[in-house]
Amino acid sequence: MAHSGPPAVEIHLTEAERARLIGMSAEPSRVAIRAKIVLACAEPGSSNAQVSRELGIAVGTVRKWRAAFAEGGLGALVDEARTGRPKAELTVTDEERAVLQRWARRAKS
Repeated sequence: MAHSGPPAVEIHLTEAERARLIGMSAEPSRVAIRAKIVLACAEPGSSNAQVSRELGIAVGTVRKWRAAFAEGGLGALVDEARTGRPKAELTVTDEERAVLQRWARRAKS
């Protein structure tokens, strides 16, 4: 006997949201996958399991991003700032820059 969980959160998109999600889904990134999830979830009668099968991703991932969008809209699909040590800034002198450019222009062997 199959266990059915709680019903999936309904997703209703405005035309502007749909257009933005379509644009976001064209980029090769994690945000694009999230946009595809939301677009698929916005289809009438779509279930998390169905979207999971269609996109080839875990049901938990679909559930997570469907709920995030329902609660926070488009902004919820973008990664939050991560904690930890900030990335070191690369500082290059003019002399070092000239050497790097010379190396980059050398013939490939």
